[in-house]
Amino acid sequence: MGYGRTLAGANCDVVVYGDSAAMTGIVPAVVERETGLKTCNIAEVGPVRLVGVAPTLDVYLRQNRRPRAIVLWYAPWNFRRWREEEWDRNPVQVEGIYYLLRYGNLQRSARMLLRHRHASAKYGVWVMLTEAKQCAQILLRMATGQAAPDMDAWEERMARRGVFTTNHSPQRGCMPRKDLSKDDIQADPAWAEAMRARYRESAERVLLMVSPLADCDALGKVSAERLQGLTDNRIRTLPVEMFNGEDVHFSTAGAEQTSAELALEIKESAGNQPIWQGRANGRNWSRTSRESMLLSR
Repeated sequence: MGYGRTLAGANCDVVVYGDSAAMTGIVPAVVERETGLKTCNIAEVGPVRLVGVAPTLDVYLRQNRRPRAIVLWYAPWNFRRWREEEWDRNPVQVEGIYYLLRYGNLQRSARMLLRHRHASAKYGVWVMLTEAKQCAQILLRMATGQAAPDMDAWEERMARRGVFTTNHSPQRGCMPRKDLSKDDIQADPAWAEAMRARYRESAERVLLMVSPLADCDALGKVSAERLQGLTDNRIRTLPVEMFNGEDVHFSTAGAEQTSAELALEIKESAGNQPIWQGRANGRNWSRTSRESMLLSR
């Protein structure tokens, strides 16, 4: 976490920010190939929004040239404000706590952890289990002579300009939704407008995008109904094989497909306006049909 905070002078034309759906689903190399615009993916995991630390996107914008487009890309259940009281019920808030301790104000972090002792205890257990798992993996490799992975998560993000594939094996079926229900799909127009307004002066375009879901996901229909008109795209469903975790994290093939579609959305949002010309490597920026672009992949 915090990859985007390390980028100074990267000066990307397209900056992608959002949750883990964006982090696993948008491949900068694909967007850049289709648009000719340098692209960076600085998305973070969803629980980072719980802790109130300055967003990675804000830090990135202070350290880099004004981008041409900011893409805000979220899973359907993240189109709202997160409240601090959700700390104790969110099953993955440990990642947010890690981000808080690494990048937040020390005194404020301590107060928040004291207010949420149950979540803090879960974080402590998570740290111990994570360390134990890593030690076990090292011992197993030593005992069997297995080679270490080519890259860890941080190295993968650095090498691939921010995209991270959590698991390279595609799903074979939708996973049961134990931690989410249709009540979690809360479209908040005030939040959406606030996000657009917050970054309107920071880029020539701000696109608020909803990530696709698996075609067997039970939340697909209600997500489409509640988010209609809120985002700059319509929610789509993809074959479950395009995902590799929680019906929202993308497989390699899914990320390629999703990135190509984002590239098309970027071009269509710009039309033939002059501000999008100049770094497009001679590409035709007229409205290309979705089918011709995607079938060429």
